Amino acid sequence: MMKNFPGTVIRADTKDVASFLNGLFAFGEINQTQLTKVTGLSPSTVQNWVNRGWVPKSNGKGYDRDRVARILIINMLRQTMSLDNISNLLFFINGKTDTDEDDIIKESSLYTLSCSILFSENFSDANCVALIRKQLKSHPEFCTDQKRLEIGVSVIVKAFMAANIINEIDGTMSAVSAYLRETEALDNKKPEIKVTQKELRRSETSEG
Repeated sequence: MMKNFPGTVIRADTKDVASFLNGLFAFGEINQTQLTKVTGLSPSTVQNWVNRGWVPKSNGKGYDRDRVARILIINMLRQTMSLDNISNLLFFINGKTDTDEDDIIKESSLYTLSCSILFSENFSDANCVALIRKQLKSHPEFCTDQKRLEIGVSVIVKAFMAANIINEIDGTMSAVSAYLRETEALDNKKPEIKVTQKELRRSETSEG
């Protein structure tokens, strides 16, 4: 079960992603300090993504809803995908970073759609596409190219779930390592039987 909203360090006390975003932008754009608190990303990391063209440049000092959503998507995928592959995936879905004229879906809607799939109680690898199609049927305004979006969102949700599986494995292995260390420590505490040369000769004499 996911503890935080994907790509953030904010606890997901609700599965309503739209409400989460609405609350985040209740007073308009957020600043760099607020972005760091939400994502856990350093300002230099975000600026590096902007410089590389993975995140669009801002006209002002703030981050709007779609710009933040793109940052969240990149952040939620980077454990299992390279940044270049993430960039290629987002280009496949929405084209060039510096314009929204070729977008098939708003970045914030892409994030909301992906999270709604991940938060679905019956989500699985097998029914991933079926859940995406159900969401698109309920929200036809989401995109203009359903097939492309199916592929893109499938990659996003599966890559994120793969990261969760890796984290679960890492947690289990941490417990295994702790157990092994404890076991080794107990073994080291076992008393060793040491026999001196004098005791050995005495024993051999008594046996003879």
